[in-house]
Amino acid sequence: MISPVSLIVTAFATLRDVRGTLTPQLDAAEADTTLVLVDLSRGKMRMGGSILAQVLDQAGGAVPDLDDAQDLVALVNAVNALRAQGLVLAYHDRSDGGLLAAAAEMAFAGHVGVALNVDMLVTEGDGVNDSRMDAGDAKNWASQVSGRREELTLRALFNEELGVVLQVRTAERDQVMQVLRAHGLAVCSHIVGKTRPGRQRHRRGPGRAAGLARCQEDLRRPAGRPAPGLGRRELEDLPAARQPRLRRYRACRCGRRPAGPGPACRA
Repeated sequence: MISPVSLIVTAFATLRDVRGTLTPQLDAAEADTTLVLVDLSRGKMRMGGSILAQVLDQAGGAVPDLDDAQDLVALVNAVNALRAQGLVLAYHDRSDGGLLAAAAEMAFAGHVGVALNVDMLVTEGDGVNDSRMDAGDAKNWASQVSGRREELTLRALFNEELGVVLQVRTAERDQVMQVLRAHGLAVCSHIVGKTRPGRQRHRRGPGRAAGLARCQEDLRRPAGRPAPGLGRRELEDLPAARQPRLRRYRACRCGRRPAGPGPACRA
């Protein structure tokens, strides 16, 4: 895989106090923090030359660009203002790999989990005057909506437009957005996720995620307690050492005792 040829500019500057330096390492000590994406492309999500396009052997169409140089100036001023007020815990640019890669790198560095939500990045139109929105009377085919939404989700996660990801305290989120608004960046600033410390349990979600959550919950269940009903695919995801016992519980529909020798179950 060959990356596009790009200009690399190196610069040096003096700092009065290096303790104010921002790094991509997420702060795991804070119990409740939010990730904010400042998208200088203002929603264009151009995929040309991106890592995803290269992996899929596609050109990707138009390439990312800075349409208004003043946006970059405003971003630098806004980040400096946030840093001066101590409102930013971590900072990372969105570059190779897009938003997903940036969030993953920040999570790896801070040894903390991240939950991303890109709904605000894939919403199109208002469903009334603009039929691009995936809701409203203009959409009558579920397959049309789901296919378009899948494409937009991939673009939101993997486009490499100019932008940054900021980790801020959730309690100070409104204050951060006010600073970004003061620098003309409110329209391109989005809440895209939250950190999930290791001690925080993951909420059960729909579909396969819920099944895996139940599997993980069963791994922590004492040996004498019945296991929840598991499907074949979910059961196969568990360690082999746990499967025989779970199969015995699953064989008895009542779930109160393992199947085996003894009186017939009347439940």
